[in-house]
Amino acid sequence: MVPYRLLCVLLLLFHTFLAYPQSEHLSFEHLGTAQGLSQSNVICTLQDSRGFMWFGTREGLNRYDGYTFTVYKNKLGDDKSLANNMVNAIVEDDKGYLWIGTWGGGLDRYDRRTDQFVHFKHYPSDPSSLSSNLVLSLLRDSRGTIWVGTEDGGLNRMDSSGRWIHYLYQPGNEHSLPGDYVKAICEDSDHQVWIGTGSGLARLDQRTGTFQRFVHDPGRPESINTNNISTLFADSHHRLWIGTSSGLELYDRATGGFRH
Repeated sequence: MVPYRLLCVLLLLFHTFLAYPQSEHLSFEHLGTAQGLSQSNVICTLQDSRGFMWFGTREGLNRYDGYTFTVYKNKLGDDKSLANNMVNAIVEDDKGYLWIGTWGGGLDRYDRRTDQFVHFKHYPSDPSSLSSNLVLSLLRDSRGTIWVGTEDGGLNRMDSSGRWIHYLYQPGNEHSLPGDYVKAICEDSDHQVWIGTGSGLARLDQRTGTFQRFVHDPGRPESINTNNISTLFADSHHRLWIGTSSGLELYDRATGGFRH
């Protein structure tokens, strides 16, 4: 007769075996130009509120419905088409519009109802226009505000009237943006906006319009390991992760330092 204690152990092992299969079959479906993708170099992705997947490539914007691709490209002479075929960033706003950051064509807003694009570009004669047509990064924050990072024109914020507010690097001002090459924008759990540039990391105080900079200091081991920031991510545990050209960084809220 099986002892009671051993029987309990065997039953526990049996239920564990049922709950956790010994093997799982994982498979990957490859989606490339043969399946309709406009170009194989995918720069950015988005799953929208309707479940569609969007892919930005060097040769157009792609929408995938689970079966087929719909490709959006610039059409010569059609000012309602995509402004430029190199798509670097995509976000969706609370009204269902898609915002598309392009390299050379500025920022586009896609209207699903009309299947058309509205362009927001830099115009030298208009100081309230976008600061640059070379868009690298986008953020729609929790308040619905659209933020735009550019290659040579710093950070842009759209105000309630549709004008663009510019945040730029100012030599000699330690509370300005650290550099105008804005690669990444992120909002953390405290609704603070972080900006990753080629010259350091910064946190924006929206009340004053000033920045707290986080830059590499060889004399401080707890400082960020490099000023060349590639990407930012705020996780569900209130942590900020920073991808750099020299590795991954974790920001320590308590000390203001970084873990490498």
